[in-house]
Amino acid sequence: MTAPGPEATVKPSITADTWTPHEKQRIALQCPELDILFGGAVGGGKTDVLLAKWVQHQQRYRHAAVGLIVRRTMPELREILKRTHKLFPRLGAVWKASDKTWSFPNGAILIMGYLDTIEDAHKYWGWEFTFIGVDEVGHYKDPAPIDALRSRMRTTHAGVRLELFMTANPGGAGQDWLRKRYIDPAPPLTPHKDRETGLWRVYIPSWMTDNPNLMRDKSYVKRIKASGPTWLVRALIAGDWNVSVAGKIFMPEWWHWSNAGGQVHEQWKSGYLPPLRTVIQAWDTDFGKGNDNCAMVTLGIGHTRVYLLDWLEQSMRFPDLERQVIASASMWRPSAVIVEDKASGQSLLQALKEKTSLPAIAGNKGALNKEDHWLRNSPFVEAGRVGLFQDDPTAQVFANRLQACGTAAEHKDLADAFAYGLDYVRENYVFKPGDTDDSAPRRAPRQARPEADMPRPAPTGTKFSMLDLYRRR
Repeated sequence: MTAPGPEATVKPSITADTWTPHEKQRIALQCPELDILFGGAVGGGKTDVLLAKWVQHQQRYRHAAVGLIVRRTMPELREILKRTHKLFPRLGAVWKASDKTWSFPNGAILIMGYLDTIEDAHKYWGWEFTFIGVDEVGHYKDPAPIDALRSRMRTTHAGVRLELFMTANPGGAGQDWLRKRYIDPAPPLTPHKDRETGLWRVYIPSWMTDNPNLMRDKSYVKRIKASGPTWLVRALIAGDWNVSVAGKIFMPEWWHWSNAGGQVHEQWKSGYLPPLRTVIQAWDTDFGKGNDNCAMVTLGIGHTRVYLLDWLEQSMRFPDLERQVIASASMWRPSAVIVEDKASGQSLLQALKEKTSLPAIAGNKGALNKEDHWLRNSPFVEAGRVGLFQDDPTAQVFANRLQACGTAAEHKDLADAFAYGLDYVRENYVFKPGDTDDSAPRRAPRQARPEADMPRPAPTGTKFSMLDLYRRR
């Protein structure tokens, strides 16, 4: 079969009032290479040019064009779906929600999906794709799912060019393999042939300064500077692919170390810690899922920073988790208990509201993946706003585990719980400027709360990690 393809270059027929490409986007649309990485900095117009590249492909090959555009998770996919619903109906395309498919008047088909693992790629093995687009490919730490998906690129129509178009910024989990494949072998805009596979690739850089519409927003750069640690901001704004990513989500030198003057819980009960406005707890609840753990952090909110008072990370089933939450709350009397608002967390939230008077609050990271959720809170730690106590023997273990979460699969649940806690803190509290410790005046022990106001205690025999530690001291 011969596919239609009358001209070498086809311009996307999206009207100018809908979308007009800037110079780097025009270069991408005119580039004849079949494996393209586009991006390099935030604000370069990556998503729009990916959609335009597909429009160009389907106009050239019409009924022979079968496309797939993916993001790593379904929440991330919703962002690009909103954009397609603004653009594609103007081309006469019809959306079928049940199949997540756009059907174009010329017979072309575009599937919108997600791809996280090799198993996800297997779902598409019955298809023959002529176009695959991967938005924000830098979120993939391992290229294996994309390589597996690429094996589905084939067609029975003669003359149809199989196109892979990906977008990314530096600073993500996949920076190393992207740099080796697309950045290091040749200068930007220079096609190069992979020695092992024989594939031709090209990197097309695009920065926020290439996007005239974005540069009219004077506050955009300020918002980017507040979006992550300094190394990530440099990567996002300058498009620096040489920045070192590994282990830089929670750096060990960012913590502010203080002295509790004794056992943390006893000092807190006696009023000898820095004066705290309140105490909160945050939970990540992956119970009964193989190697996943449940995790908790207890944070004391001072006037200049937040202090780590307690933390927990262990595997447990739901009944044990429920008892542990109640026991930890009885120990620290938090004003808020934040629980991640997903399947496992929803069960815990419902149980706490039905069985206790605890101030349970749903924590929601929106469409962010784990790494981006941590990075959103990383600047708060980098600014020295989180204090650890030198006399707490578990504090250094906590710091080591959070540093490790950026380079290994372990301790991601603990990092999630910590990020949920900081979400709540940053949204609800303002901190005094300066780098001094909160003063800790000696005062009388706090008066006990009325019995009716106390959370219900856990049954005897429950195992408590740090509670046992304090009892042994």
